[in-house]
Parts: sequence; C-alpha cells; structure tokens
Amino acid sequence: MGGRGAPPGPFVGRQDELTRLRTKLDEIRAGEPRLVLVEGAAGIGKTAILRRLLAEAGDVLVLWSSAAHEEQLVPFGVVEQLAYSIRTPLPKQLAALGKTPARSPDPLAIGAAFVELLSGVQDAGPVVVVVDDAQWADRPSILALLFALRRLQSDRVLFLFAVREGELHRLPEGLLRLATDERGAVLSLPGLDVADVQELAAAVISDRLSLPLAERLREHTGGNPLHLEALLKELPLARLEQAAHVPLPSPRSYSMQIVGRLAGCSPDAQRLVIAASVIGLQSPLSLVQRMAGVDDPLRAAEDAMDAGLLETRQLGTRLGIAFPHALTRAAVYHDTGPARRRDLHLLAAELVEDRALSLQHRSAAAPDVDDQLADELADFGREEAGRAAWSRAAAAMLRASELSSTRERREARLLEGVDWLITGGDLGRAEAFADQIAACADGAYPRYLLGRLAFHAGRPEEGARQLLDAWTAEDLRRHPQLAGRIASEVALTLIRRARSDELLTWSRRAMEAVREDGGVTPWAQLAYGLAYSGRAREGLAEVSFLPERPGELRQEHVLPLLGRGLLRTFTDDLAGARADFIAVEPAGARFGPMVFRIGSLSHLATVEYRVGAWDDALTHVELALSVAEAADERWMLSYMHFIAAAILAGRGEWDEARLRADAASTIARGVHDEASIADGSTAQALIAAARGDHTAVLTALAPVAQMAERQGVDEPGARWQWQVLYAHALIAADRLGDAATVVADYETRATTRGLRSAMANAAKLRGLLHAARKENDEAQAAFDRGIEHAQAVPVPFDRALLELAYGRFLRRAGRRNAAVAMLDAARERFASLGATPYAERCAGELSASGIRCARSPESGSRGIGLTPQEGAVARLVAEGLTNREVASQLVVSLNTIEYHLKNVYSKLGITSRSQLAARLVRT
Repeated sequence: MGGRGAPPGPFVGRQDELTRLRTKLDEIRAGEPRLVLVEGAAGIGKTAILRRLLAEAGDVLVLWSSAAHEEQLVPFGVVEQLAYSIRTPLPKQLAALGKTPARSPDPLAIGAAFVELLSGVQDAGPVVVVVDDAQWADRPSILALLFALRRLQSDRVLFLFAVREGELHRLPEGLLRLATDERGAVLSLPGLDVADVQELAAAVISDRLSLPLAERLREHTGGNPLHLEALLKELPLARLEQAAHVPLPSPRSYSMQIVGRLAGCSPDAQRLVIAASVIGLQSPLSLVQRMAGVDDPLRAAEDAMDAGLLETRQLGTRLGIAFPHALTRAAVYHDTGPARRRDLHLLAAELVEDRALSLQHRSAAAPDVDDQLADELADFGREEAGRAAWSRAAAAMLRASELSSTRERREARLLEGVDWLITGGDLGRAEAFADQIAACADGAYPRYLLGRLAFHAGRPEEGARQLLDAWTAEDLRRHPQLAGRIASEVALTLIRRARSDELLTWSRRAMEAVREDGGVTPWAQLAYGLAYSGRAREGLAEVSFLPERPGELRQEHVLPLLGRGLLRTFTDDLAGARADFIAVEPAGARFGPMVFRIGSLSHLATVEYRVGAWDDALTHVELALSVAEAADERWMLSYMHFIAAAILAGRGEWDEARLRADAASTIARGVHDEASIADGSTAQALIAAARGDHTAVLTALAPVAQMAERQGVDEPGARWQWQVLYAHALIAADRLGDAATVVADYETRATTRGLRSAMANAAKLRGLLHAARKENDEAQAAFDRGIEHAQAVPVPFDRALLELAYGRFLRRAGRRNAAVAMLDAARERFASLGATPYAERCAGELSASGIRCARSPESGSRGIGLTPQEGAVARLVAEGLTNREVASQLVVSLNTIEYHLKNVYSKLGITSRSQLAARLVRT
C-alpha cells in the first residue's frame, strides 16, 4: 500500500513513542477505534515513525495519503488518495470523486461513504488510515474524515494524522477535541537525544561519535534527524570534530546537499526532478515526462531514486513519482531559476486536466499583478461557489484579490473570498483575514463579515453590534442581496439571545429584503420569531403552501419545512413536527449548508424526547453532534448536549448525564448567550431534579431566573421548560410566594397559546401549590385539569410526572386506592421510558401505601436489557432492513451493526431475525 514499509533511511530511537503507537494498535484490534495526531517539526521523523510502526505490524491494512500545499484546491483529494490506496470496489460516492458534478459533494455524504468503505475492508484485518502532512489537507477531506471518525463505534480502525509543529490550528476544532478525549491522543515528537545521535551516526557513516561531539550536534540541530543525517553525510568526521569555537554549517546545508545530489544525476533525471518539483509533492509520471521532455522517464526516475530524490507511488490507477520529503521538493524548487520556474508552471497549466490546478500554476507564474488572470480566477471562484465548492471558490477569489491592481477590486475580492470561507465553515482560515477586513474601506460588507466572524466564533454581542452597524452603512444599497443577508444574520443572533420582539422585526425585514433583491428566504428565523412571540399558529398559515405530508423535497422547500416543523413543535403537533424534521434531514444533507442538517436533527431529537422515543432521540442527537463537530459549529453544541443530558438524567445514567451537562455549561461560559446559558443551566437542573435535590435545581437555574431578558426562554413551547423545574423546586423549598409568581406567569402563557402540554404542566404546578397550602379541593381540581390536558398530547414523561405528583397528593390526602391507581400508571409509564429514578420514586410511594412492588417491567428495547444503540439496531432489523441498510440509516459501519446485533442475539437468547421481530412485538 502507498506509504507502507520501513523508512528509506536509518531509523533510531523513538521507542517510547513507538510503544504508545503500538498500544493504540492493540486497542483497535480489540474493536476500539482510535485517533492519534503525530506532531513535530519538518524533518523530525513523523513519516518515518509511522512507516516503522506499519512495517512491523504485519496484520494491518493501510490506507495512506500525503497532503500537499499546492493540492488544497482539489476537493476530497486526500479522501480520493485513501480510497485508491487499496484495491477494492468503492462506494459510488467515492468512485465519483475527481469528476465535476453540478454540485460539490457534501463532506458528510463522503464521510458516510468512507465509513462504508471501512466496513468492507475490516474483514481482512485491522485498518490504519494515514494522512501525512495533514496541515495541508483539503478541508472537505478533513471534514469527511472527522465525520467518519465520529461514526465509528466498534471498529478496528486507527487514524494517524501527521502534522507539522505549530500547524495544529489548521485542523478543525472538532478533530482536536476528539484527539484529546478517551479515543484519541496527541503524540509530539521531540528531537533525538544524544544516544540516538550516536546511533544515527553509526548507521550513516559507520563510525561512532564521541560524546562531546554528539552533544554538540544534538544542540546544533535540535536533534532533527533529517538535518543530522545531512551534516553527517556532507562533512567528514574530522571537520565535525574541529574546535568548538568553529561554527558548524547550518541546517540550511540540507538544501545544498539536495542540490548537490541533483547535480550528480543524469541530465534527464535532473529535468524530471525539476519538473516534478513544479507540479508538487507527487504527480503522475506521464505528466512529469511531458513537462520534462525526456524519452525514457523510468530510467530517469530510477536515477533520481538512487540519489534519494524521488520514490514511486501508485496514484489511483496511474504510476506516480513523489518526493520523499517536502523539504526535498522545496530545495529543488527554490534552487531552480525564476524564469525556468515560470515557464514550467505555464507548461503545467496547459497540461493538467483540472481547471483549478491550471489556474493555480498560472497564478504561480504570474507577477505581482495580473488583472486578466485575476478576472479569470474571480469568474472561476463564482462558478465554484455556485456549486457550493466553497474551499475552491474562496481560494480562487482570495488569489484574485492578491493579483488585482486596484484597491477597490482587491478589497471586493478579499471580502467575497472570506465570505465563502465562513459559508463553508472554515472559520479558522476566515479569522486570519480579520485584520485585512478591518483595514478595508469602511462599508456594509466588511462590517457584515466582521459581525459574522464574531458571532460564529462565539462572541454574539460583538457580532450583533457589527451587524447592526452594517445595516446602517451608507453603501448598503450598492450590494444586491446584502440587506437580506445582514437582516437574516441579525435574526440568527437574536434567536440565540431569545429576544422575541426584535427577532420577529428583523426576520420580517429579512423577508422583505429577500423579496426585493433575491437571496435565501430566512424561514427558520421567521418561525423562531413567531414561536418565541407566542404566534406559532399564525405562522403555520404562512407556510400553508407546503404539502401536508412531505415527500421528496425540492431545494426551495427545505427551509420552509424546517420552519413549519418548529412551528408545529410550538403548537403541540408533535407527530407533524417529527414528520417534517425527518423529511428535512436528508434534504439538508443533500442541499446544505450543514447548519440546516444540524438543526433538523437537533429538533427531531427534541420532539422524540417529548413523545417518549428516547432511544431514537439519543441516536439522532449523537448524529447531530457528529455533524456539528465536523462543521465546527461550536455555538450549536450546547443544544445537543442539553437534549442528551435530559434523557440520560431521566434514566439515571448519572456519569454520562453529568458529562453532557458539563459540556453544555462549558460552551455556555464561552458563548454566553441566553440560549446556551439556558441549555447548560437546565441540563444541570434536570440531573438535580432526577436525584430529587431541589436546592441544586434552584442553584442550577439561578442564571436563567436572573436573566434581564428571556422572552424566548420563557415561551412554554420552547425546549427548556425551566419554569416547571424552578417552580416545583420553589414549592419544595416552601418559597410559596416566589413559586406563585412563576406559576402564574407560566400558566397565563400556556393558556393564551392554547398549548395543552404546557397547560398540563401548569395545572400540575398549581396543584402542588394548592397542596402545599393545604387547599386540598383546589389541588385535586387542578390535578384533574392537568390529567385532562395531558390526555390530549402524546407526552408520556410529562404525563408520568403529573401522575406521580397527583398520586403523592392523593396518598397524603388518605385516598389510598386512587393514589395506588395513579402511581401505578406513572410507574408503568416511567418504566416504558427506562426512567429508573422516577420509577423507583413511584415504587417508594406505592410501598408507603402498603403495596409491595416487584421490579417494574421495562418495555421496548430497554425492557429486554438492550442499550440504546442495540435497541436502535434491533428495531430496524425487525422492520426488515438488511445490516447494510441499517448501517446506512444510522451512518455507522457494517462492523458496528454486526457487533450490536451479535450482542442483541446473545442477550435475548435468539438466533434469527424472525425471532427478533417476534420478540420485539411481544414487548
């Protein structure tokens, strides 16, 4: 396989690092996927240690890729290398890479296809995926691989990313976080120690260095093996041993040595190597031959390989040549005269098939200014943006900016290029241009981009201020569609701030601007504005043009359907909302951007939590987290952690629930907008409530209660329902006056909206408040109203909480039989959800009523001892799906499905799919 095998030069030391890497190999052999980032300076031996590891691991299948700086414009180039580094049939999405479709593929779809590829090759043994020089990998590939990594569960796969020192920031935050959790590791390679320097010298010059000389060489080179080997080969031992006051040659002599080796090659080999250096780190031999003009490229390549300047590499179906190290290529390239480099770049531009690479070669050959080429690059960038190929579009437009002769064009193209970086989710690169944007002539566009950057980087107040400044800029009308985009972005910040009145105003402004000038209609912002203002039913009339039951969606229906799903959630049409979100999710994946897919999955998980489909909710929230991490949309993560914490706390899975709640709280401290604060606080409160710790509930919710403005957070149809937890805890703490104020406000809102689920919760709180005041008749009437409302909406957890509260009241009122009936109903409902702490609370109340309870029979997959993941697999298999279809639907590997299904069969004592279906029907 490409890249596998022992390193071409001597390999010394690194035993501690090799041991850590071998441990990771052992862990994947046990079915635990792992990620390691190997970081170190150029020439420190990152590639060498990976090759040594893989050469000694005889049972692994290796997928190898080497990223190159000049190939960052090739979308999915790294994934394509990986796919073709092994000989196996490829999933259709991977087989299509390299072609130019009407729309650039979605990184998540490519990531899912890569998971499918890994599923098919694990039968041959553990798999190692290597990305060398990952700091130069094209962003679509990195996002696809990150998504694939997060979807691996019980797979024998190790990902190894080699990254230059100081370049980790080029990788997505999600990948860096994954490398620092229990599945990952960061391995930093230091320089060789003195003993290793002596061992290297013995291998290179067959002589042993004295200890003082080894120490001197170690200090001089920092223990860099590449520089050490260059000095050892270049200088006689006597020169190295001269007096300490005589300086040794600098590591720059490595370049001189490479140039010297090149000079010793045949003329054909020299031409071949120089031509290859212009193309990049690796290239098809046939292309280099045409550029170099040599008759016998294989003989010339052999000559260069003997000099240690090139190596062969299989590039898909074509034979290629590659430099053994980026420094080798750089030495040759920079020693070539500028005129010859220019001519070779222009020749390469004519010969390469990819238009982006052709433009890149022309760009490398261009002087400081070339308006004609700048125009072509700008046109190409806009074409790529039309295909949603944001990385290529941005790179082309930013280079067009550099080549433009006038300030006006330079700045306009800079702004457009950065805009596309943000749209494509490459916030790290976009942030690097912040100072240049600020230096542009003041106006609406630079203010807008600085606002977007601040908001998506987790600085919502700064972002909102910049966006509002953009709206008031005098030149706004000179930018078609910008007014709608600014208003939509302002509305997005206000969703996070939960400011309903302002949100609705800005959503309407955005809608009006889009109607006048065109652009993307902000249906989601409008839906939130109407919902947070208590006007969700009114909003449904605005999307009445949508089909009642969504089928296959056209692109123009994705956003309005997402908006309708939100509005249905806020009107208790949970079945309709679930159908809408299920339809939006694959359409969001197809049409993008990823933020819509994240939103649909998160909202779907919320609805499933409310309707009691907790296993499905966990499946979808985990998928949403994978997508959000891959997209670096950190500001959205608190929502997903909140939903996961709600389910896990309800089930009494305390450690995992605490991890999710703490993650939400950490994000809230960084982002610090009302939505993330409510996510983190309510997640912590749900854990405290499940434990029956009312004081901790009040402490957790204090940041929400103290918010200066929280219109959307207080809305009864919103995800938090914090008032229900807060008022219950106030009543338990005997703070009845404070509780009455909270209950009255919540009750009024619920009644005004006609929201039966919230009216049931309000009636429960009213009943608890009356009971605390010894007003038993009023309490019973309130609880009865709550039961009536709860029967109208499929919200089993909320209903069971109401029944538990009512049953406790009845028991204390001496109405034993009625109490037992109510508590038993609550216990059965909790048991069906796997809500063990609450089922046990019911059992305690029943025991106090003289009823001895056997363990509650849980229904569904948990009732038969299955984990949520096993339950999700079992349900889909029971519906008749094949293992491959289940893997595709859950976006995991086939190996993961087989692992879970094996556990299902073992736990249930069955041996067939028909037995599984029958067993699930009975439960």
